[in-house]
Amino acid sequence: NTPAPALVFSHDSRGFVASHGATLTTYGGYLWVGDRAANRIVVVQVARDLVVNEITLAGSVSPDPAPDLMDVAPSGQNVYVSLRGPNPLTGNVPGVNNAVGTTPGLGIVRGGGAGGVLVAVAPISRVVDGVERADPHALRVRRT
Repeated sequence: NTPAPALVFSHDSRGFVASHGATLTTYGGYLWVGDRAANRIVVVQVARDLVVNEITLAGSVSPDPAPDLMDVAPSGQNVYVSLRGPNPLTGNVPGVNNAVGTTPGLGIVRGGGAGGVLVAVAPISRVVDGVERADPHALRVRRT
């Protein structure tokens, strides 16, 4: 542990936070950290260890996307995010519903530096006995 780890940011004062997936962007040296419970991505400028933005994902494309794991497109212009479903298989805290989302699928966030916007969702569905059971929990961009 040399050098000693440093606390870059904490959102403990905001109540329940479910930081989970993260990715380094291609351009500009930014780290994107997803918060499932708050439907946002916290953007950290790596060179300065400084939070420079928070991208709100909830909106017209999805009212409750619950972002999970993410990866950057080879072009660096989009970030792909797995979005949780209404019946999460893992990681949910009953009563808080930090991993519950309304649009299970692949979220497409246009951007990749200090900012971005959720522009589309490629839905994933698995209905069993009339109940949506799809719960995407990971993804990886394969560079060919």
